[in-house]
Amino acid sequence: MGEIAGKPKTSTDKKMTQVALGRNKKPNRPQTLNSGFDCKKEFFKELLGPVEKVAKQYNFDPNYLLAISALESGWLGAHAHELNNAFGLTKGGGNNLEFKNFSESVEFWGKTFGSKASGAVSIDDFISKLQTDLRKQGGNGKYNTVNPKWGTEIRNAYHSVLKRRGPLCECNQPENK
Repeated sequence: MGEIAGKPKTSTDKKMTQVALGRNKKPNRPQTLNSGFDCKKEFFKELLGPVEKVAKQYNFDPNYLLAISALESGWLGAHAHELNNAFGLTKGGGNNLEFKNFSESVEFWGKTFGSKASGAVSIDDFISKLQTDLRKQGGNGKYNTVNPKWGTEIRNAYHSVLKRRGPLCECNQPENK
């Protein structure tokens, strides 16, 4: 029998979709979710706290970091859950990184890229800072060098985050850019 977020599946349950849930993951046993599962609602529930902590530490709007996660993880889709990887992070462009939970992946992002994005005052500034190659100065190279449209896609994801998140804070106001 399958499980729905820890509950036994019964014959009366709605159509089920196989999804690996990171926080409930059991070895070699994928969990199942109701096909009505809303990744976008869970997205904010899972990430808002850890993302706000990192954004505050590095002095930028948390919606910028939520935008990266929305784009790179498909709003915490199935693959993101398998790895607890909120950002599609890889080891040098190779294999995907796996974390114990989403909070750990947010903390890793902050330790690895937070200082690079520090003080970003707009989504465009955030993108520009992440796309600056700092290897000659002993830092990280450009963020996501594979997708030439990455900046535009992050900007679009940012506006999507603002629409879905709603007016939760002053920093959530659309920019005039």
